[in-house]
Amino acid sequence: MVILSNVVWSQCPDCHISTSSNLVTNGNFENGYSGFYSDYLIGNKGPGYFIVDRDASIYYQPYTGKDHTTGNSRFLIVDGDDKNGKRVWYQDISVMPNTDYYFSCWVTNIFVEPVTRLQFSINGLDIGSPFSPPLTYLEWRFFYIKWNSGANTSAKLAINNKVIIFQGNDFGIDDISFTTCKPDPFFDIDIGNDTSICSEDSIILDAGGGFSSYAWNNGAKTRAISAFRPDIYSVITMKNGCYARDTMKLGSLPIPYIGFDADYIICEVKQETVSLTIHKDYECLWLPSGDTMNTAIIDEAGYRQCIVTDNNGCMNKSFFEIRNLCYPVIFVPNAFYPDGDGLNDVFNASCSNIVGFKMVIYNRWGEMIYETIDMLAGWDGSYGNVPCQQDVYFWVIDYYGLTSDKQKIPGSTSGTVNLLR
Repeated sequence: MVILSNVVWSQCPDCHISTSSNLVTNGNFENGYSGFYSDYLIGNKGPGYFIVDRDASIYYQPYTGKDHTTGNSRFLIVDGDDKNGKRVWYQDISVMPNTDYYFSCWVTNIFVEPVTRLQFSINGLDIGSPFSPPLTYLEWRFFYIKWNSGANTSAKLAINNKVIIFQGNDFGIDDISFTTCKPDPFFDIDIGNDTSICSEDSIILDAGGGFSSYAWNNGAKTRAISAFRPDIYSVITMKNGCYARDTMKLGSLPIPYIGFDADYIICEVKQETVSLTIHKDYECLWLPSGDTMNTAIIDEAGYRQCIVTDNNGCMNKSFFEIRNLCYPVIFVPNAFYPDGDGLNDVFNASCSNIVGFKMVIYNRWGEMIYETIDMLAGWDGSYGNVPCQQDVYFWVIDYYGLTSDKQKIPGSTSGTVNLLR
């Protein structure tokens, strides 16, 4: 992962580096130990040694590091010592007189806070300023210097270690290059202007084609990425050794608020309805009816969906169910007068929205004196065809209501009734 906030990348040189004409042999270390020399010794025996491998932990288990390009290729893994000026890497190159060359490499930190200070040198002379690997593990940093060959026909290239302590002097080097300049038109990239998207959407950020590498600040190394959360996105691209960078800020737009997502209940036999209204500025589609009004009046049970779109084009959906449920209604009088005049002679319950019924009546001693499952029947105030005395009697009614999916809902109610004489 490349952490771009810490990456130091050069301005594009006055001409672009031609990566196709690298004069360094085995600069990417894919051929192991061939083609170069070092004042350090091969092996993993401590300070002053190095190996070429794919993973820094192979040298020493606490080391952390992979190669600069694919993460699965070889690179130079160095356990630096305290001998100032030792050549970590060197190689002799034939050059053309009076020619500009670029000497470059990639460097990474592999253990604790680094103290490493490296130095390019050519023909025994230091060129440019010392440079150090980044503080962060798994981050590679690019360095280069420009050198004119003058009257020289050969160049003794070297990367030297300028540190006099060995603790924290542990690093990796990869993709060493020594190449001529190749004029190339200036290039730039554009991943788009700052913008905002709906909070549940995403946007494709494309750095364009024709580059040899891509490094996004989220760790991606592809030409394009999908961005879906508010953040600052940036990318560095490489072409012929030059770098270009672009940054854009992505904001978030809220999705429109609907305000209802629960189920609703109506009683169809009573012609009950549900009225639902959304914001007047939203476009709306009600399904399955296909209506586009901002208010829907629903009088039938079933599943519904509301899709709304606001002025920013942001969309939201709500799924809900209208259920047909007529709640049981039971009315029970608190007194009756069985005198045979045809008025209030029978005690019974008036019920609606009931599919199962049972009423039991008890006297004050808990003795059951009446029972029925007929909602239309009633107690005439007698027990065993003998009129009961004037008193207060206790009744219990057990019943079943019915849901919209025809499931029975049990219920119970109780109370007292005065039998008058």
